[in-house]
Amino acid sequence: MDAYYAALRERLAALPGVERAAELHAVPLVNTGWVMGTFPTDDPPEQGKPPYFSRWRPVGPEYLQTAGIDLIAGRGFTAADRAGSEPVAILNQTTARQFFGDEDPLGRLVRITFEGEQSFRVVGVVRDVKILGLRKPAPLTIYRPYSQASARFQEMEWFQRTFLLHAPVPLESLAGAVRAAVREYDPMANLTHLEPMEEAVAASLAGHRVVMWIVAAFAGLALLLGAVGIYGVMDYAVGERKGEMGIRLALGAARRSVTGLVVADGLRLVALGLTLGAGLALVLTRYLGSQLFEVSARDPWTLAAVALVLTAAALLAAYLPARRAGRVDPMEVLRGE
Repeated sequence: MDAYYAALRERLAALPGVERAAELHAVPLVNTGWVMGTFPTDDPPEQGKPPYFSRWRPVGPEYLQTAGIDLIAGRGFTAADRAGSEPVAILNQTTARQFFGDEDPLGRLVRITFEGEQSFRVVGVVRDVKILGLRKPAPLTIYRPYSQASARFQEMEWFQRTFLLHAPVPLESLAGAVRAAVREYDPMANLTHLEPMEEAVAASLAGHRVVMWIVAAFAGLALLLGAVGIYGVMDYAVGERKGEMGIRLALGAARRSVTGLVVADGLRLVALGLTLGAGLALVLTRYLGSQLFEVSARDPWTLAAVALVLTAAALLAAYLPARRAGRVDPMEVLRGE
C-alpha cells in the first residue's frame, strides 16, 4: 500500500508546474482529523488521570515542506520512518508547550489510547496551523508518518487518500494533467475532487463574510445618518445665527472666516463624538476582539482610519451649511433687522 501511494506521489510531483506533492489524511479547514486521547509522558499514565484530546494527522514524508509548515526544532519525516522502525511523531507548538512546558520535547514520548497503548518518539516541533478555522486557535496537533499508521487505519484509508500539490500555476492549467496522470497510473482509480486551497479558505470564511457585509451595510447606514444629522443641526444653527453672520460680514469679517466658524462648530461636535466612541470601543474591547481575525481591537491604524473617515464625513456635512453662511448678504440681513 505504501509503495502504491509513493509511486503515485512521485508521478504527481513530476508533472510540469508541480514543485512538490504529499499525501495527507485531513485537509486543514476542510477535515478536522482524528481526535485521540494522548498522554505526554515517558512513564505509564497515572491511574485515573484523563488524557489530552489531540488531533492526530497522518501525513506523507514531504507534507511539511509542501504545505509550507515551518520546522521549529528537530527534523521532519524521512523515508527511514517506515513500518517496523521506531514510531515517531511531530508536535505543533501548542502541543509541545501544553505537554512539556519549557522543557525540550525532542526525544520524549507521547502515548495514545487507540487500539491499546502506543508510544511515539517526538522528533520535531512545527509552527501552529489553524486547522479548525481561521478564527479558532490551533488545537493540540500531532503529525505521524502514513507509513507507520496502524493496519486498521490503513485499511480504512485504502480507498481514499488526499494529495496536496504545491504549484505556482493556477489549478486550471494542472487539472487535466493531474487527472491523466492518475488514470495512466491506475485506470481503476477515481479522482473525485480537485480544489485550490484558496477555495477551502474562502469556504471557511463564507459565513463570516456574510456577517461582515451586513455589519458593513449597517455601519455605512449609520455613517450616512450621522452625516445627515450633522448637516441638519448645522443648517438649523446657521439659520438661527443668520443675523449674527450678516452683522459680522457688515463689520468687515471675511466670508472665509465666517465659513470657518461654522465648520469649527461642526468639528467640535465630531471631536466629542469621537472621544465618546473611542472610550466605548475600549470598554467593549473583549467583545470586539472575539469578532476579529488577525486584528487587535485596539489596533491604532484601524482606529485612526475610522476616525479619519468619520471626520471627513462630518467635514463634508458641516461644509455645506458653512458655505451658505459665508454667502449671507449683510444688507439683506440688516434690512430684515
